[in-house]
Amino acid sequence: MDKLQLKNQILREYEKNRHFAELKRKSGLESALLDDEFFALQREYNALVIDGAKSDDEGIHKARMAEIRKMQISILKKLKIDNFF
Repeated sequence: MDKLQLKNQILREYEKNRHFAELKRKSGLESALLDDEFFALQREYNALVIDGAKSDDEGIHKARMAEIRKMQISILKKLKIDNFF
């Protein structure tokens, strides 16, 4: 196998792994969103992102967003869903 074939094989394997990871992440997110607490936290997080994008100070909500992510990771552990953040 020459270098070009090896490179192409590695790239195909990388792309296959990336695609599998993306499917797994989407599946985990869909499962997590079925949990009411996780869903409510995600809605709050999304609202903070939108509000932050509208304001001049993007970092205004960072502390709360980090807190929400910690709570969501805790819920994912409880639900036995791989952390996809």
